[in-house]
Amino acid sequence: MSQAVLKLGLLGLGQMGRNHLRVLSMLRGVDIAFVFDANFAHAQQLATQYGLQAVEDIQKAVAQVDAVVICTPTITHADYIQQLAPLV
Repeated sequence: MSQAVLKLGLLGLGQMGRNHLRVLSMLRGVDIAFVFDANFAHAQQLATQYGLQAVEDIQKAVAQVDAVVICTPTITHADYIQQLAPLV
């Protein structure tokens, strides 16, 4: 029996985001479809390290995932949720 795969997008690659990325990348049944950070060069660096896709436009990228993990500063969470919820 094959295991279902949960496709995730990861927003924010600071300390908390990097920790989530490390742990999520070890889980079976989880596919990280993209990573995003306000500093795109940083996102590209970590994407290369983990063999992932870095994106600059999360509104386009969110269509390809089942859920988004928000690891940005807490004060930004509501803005991202309002922006992305209608698209997921």
